[in-house]
Amino acid sequence: MKTISVAMSILTLTHTVAASALDLKGSDLTVTELVQDGYTNSGDDTATLTLDIASDVNYLGVIAGNIAVVKRGRGRVTLGSRWTHTKPTTVEDGALVMPDVTYMSGSGVTNVLDGGEVAFTETFKWDDSSRGLQVKRNSSGAINIADGKTVTLSFKNCLNYSRARLRLTGPGILYGTVRASEENMKDGVIAVENGIFRSGSELFAQKHKNSYDTVLEIGERGVADVEAKGRYFTLPRYTVLEGGTISMLAAQSAYTNDPHRVCVSHESLIFGDMITVKPSPQPSRILNFGASLANSTGYTVFNVENGASLEIDSRISPGFQDGTSTFREGQGFSKIGGGTLLLRGPIDAQGAVYVGAGTLVLAQDAYLSCKAKIKTAPGAVVKLEDGTLLSSPLLFGIAADPLLSTAEVWMDASVLPYEDGQIVPAVPNFGTSGGAFMNFGMTGANASPVAPTFSKDGINGVPALDFNGSQALCLDSYSNHGETIETYCVYRVTDAGSPDYPLAPFSMCCTNVDCNENGVD
Repeated sequence: MKTISVAMSILTLTHTVAASALDLKGSDLTVTELVQDGYTNSGDDTATLTLDIASDVNYLGVIAGNIAVVKRGRGRVTLGSRWTHTKPTTVEDGALVMPDVTYMSGSGVTNVLDGGEVAFTETFKWDDSSRGLQVKRNSSGAINIADGKTVTLSFKNCLNYSRARLRLTGPGILYGTVRASEENMKDGVIAVENGIFRSGSELFAQKHKNSYDTVLEIGERGVADVEAKGRYFTLPRYTVLEGGTISMLAAQSAYTNDPHRVCVSHESLIFGDMITVKPSPQPSRILNFGASLANSTGYTVFNVENGASLEIDSRISPGFQDGTSTFREGQGFSKIGGGTLLLRGPIDAQGAVYVGAGTLVLAQDAYLSCKAKIKTAPGAVVKLEDGTLLSSPLLFGIAADPLLSTAEVWMDASVLPYEDGQIVPAVPNFGTSGGAFMNFGMTGANASPVAPTFSKDGINGVPALDFNGSQALCLDSYSNHGETIETYCVYRVTDAGSPDYPLAPFSMCCTNVDCNENGVD
């Protein structure tokens, strides 16, 4: 194959000179400036036209015939005419800018991103299987969608980023539809660096089945939202948040005017196996009305790295048994990493919530299912949003279940002046807080004290408190003047009307009512 490398100054051709397209005649050609009348190939062999363009240019010419196009150079080439060549366009550097994908090549061509970017300036639907886009394996490529524009892309027909990295860099919306085969996504990454990645279907898993082995990354200028239409949306097996947001988008909801919340009965975000949160100037957030744990492993790990924070404003429910609509029994999740996980919604998970490191913060509405347990490892902290400490093995050096009726530890029990087996009716104020234990099996003025017992051997030889029944620590917070300013109640009540759940969810509330006198309704 004969290769020719020329510049426009050598050919002495400009857009005002040539009246017809430049014929490559089967030879490869590299140009640093473009012939405005376009290019064609009358030869039998495929010709490769390499556009090594360093500056930004507008181009009206047409590339047609048996030509493969390679875009190199850092320049942005804005297309004003549709190219109809029959071989792929590969973007290795810089960008090709166009109204829609039909400008990039003729029908029946799968184009390639190998380090470069394609930018779309208009709204269009991209579902023609004859026009595909593939990110070259072990490489990366970017899609840049203009602000206020939406590209609706069929993942099944048009996209392959297996073992590659697809970056979304523009402020517009990429609306993914129609789930692809796992082979088109396997070991690949979609990185939402800017703009919105929207999904109206289960792109990353079949319904109620394992998540695909792919990664969704969301940066601080990125958002991933789900257009809820009575279905479940499953995140891929791995999600990485770096100041990004995942939200459920609903145009209308009978339950709330908040566009990020929807009725949970038939619309839910299903987590994958692991959600990793990296440090960012702003917290990462998951805004949703319903979320479920992973279907694949039955367990989700939140890895919130040191210096990072994740806020989940969502109910967290168990995942599904594989291929069914039945929730998994005994399913929980883990929080690892030195950062902070803030939970704002109810926790319906029925297994252990394990805090292996860092801090778990529970907001006022983050009550626990009666079957859930929180376990904290040495070095981890569990507290209320106002700073009230519930469990800190920094103090105890033990694992504890601090929020259920079987919880052993609320505070450093070794400092309490009790013997083994003695009733502990109240906790002295050691400078920050103290309070009495109450039975909230009956609410209001009928609430009666029911205290835990002191266990000298406790857990691993460390003294602990042994709870049994519908008990709560009514925790008074004190000012520097010794005055009671607020009362925090962590309580659990019985529900005789539910044979499956005799105990209602663990609740947390902040009230200025004195629990010892008036109880909590």
